Amino acid sequence: MKISIDIDNTLTRYPEFFSVTAIMLQQWGHKVGILTGRTKENVPDGPWDFVIACTVEESKPYTTDEQKAREWKPKMIREHNIDIHYDDYAYEILKGDVGNCKVVQVV
Repeated sequence: MKISIDIDNTLTRYPEFFSVTAIMLQQWGHKVGILTGRTKENVPDGPWDFVIACTVEESKPYTTDEQKAREWKPKMIREHNIDIHYDDYAYEILKGDVGNCKVVQVV
C-alpha cells in the first residue's frame, strides 16, 4: 500500500506516532510519505519514501487551506495512487474525488 501523511496539525501534532508507524509500515513493505500543501523546502526530515509537496505556482489559484485541501490534495491522491491519507482536513479532502483512497481524519 501507499500511505501519505499531511504535515500541519497531523504530523506536527503526533510526530512520534507517525514516525514510528511509518518505519513499522515500511518494514512490512508499504510505502509511506508526505502529502502536504507546503513546499518541499518546508518538509521536515523523516523516514519518508516520497514527498508530494505543493509548488509556489500550484498554490497561486488557492486562496485558503480549505480550498487547497478540496481541490489540490484529491488530485494528488489520484495521480500518485495513494491508498490511505491522514489529514486534519479530511472532511474538505473528501469533498473532492479521491478514488478508492481511505482518507483518515486526524484530530
